[in-house]
Amino acid sequence: YETKIPKKSGDIPKSDGRQIWVFAPGPQARFWKDCSDQSIAVYGGDLLGPLDAYPTKEEILQKLKVLYQMDVEPTNDARAAWEFCRIMKDGDLVIAKKGNRKIVGVGIVRGSYRHDPTRQEYKNVRDVDWIQEGDWSLPDGESFATKTLTNISRHKEFVATILSTVGINAEEIDVESGPKYYWMNCSPSI
Repeated sequence: YETKIPKKSGDIPKSDGRQIWVFAPGPQARFWKDCSDQSIAVYGGDLLGPLDAYPTKEEILQKLKVLYQMDVEPTNDARAAWEFCRIMKDGDLVIAKKGNRKIVGVGIVRGSYRHDPTRQEYKNVRDVDWIQEGDWSLPDGESFATKTLTNISRHKEFVATILSTVGINAEEIDVESGPKYYWMNCSPSI
């Protein structure tokens, strides 16, 4: 059905509600101690101010272009800010990374987005219950994208690899590693 039903621009694929995110708590996990100690996940974009003040991803993109005087489209930065604020939700799984090969934590998002002006940097915050903390390397041949925030929900095998690397059984946290099949009724024209 994915080939027959047109997707709206910017839609994020859903996987039974829970999504799985990889995020960088600052360059080289600079804010990981804050995240661990305060049970939070943080996102930069401090010049943007509160991310929930922007009603669309396009407005974030245009503001980034003005703030950083860019000639190119900061698409990944705008998407990360939008998803951290508007798409990520309570119950989602987050994997904190250091660089593109290290995992420093795995947690579950608790609550909604908030802007914390008391923080010096990385003022965009999500509460997280960290269920696994440490320092693990991905297996040879595997690496994370260099983006600040990435939704990896569709990549079930990669998710399973990450979770097994940190000692978590995917079934324990309701992340399935195989395909799901559904019956659906729809119009013959679709």
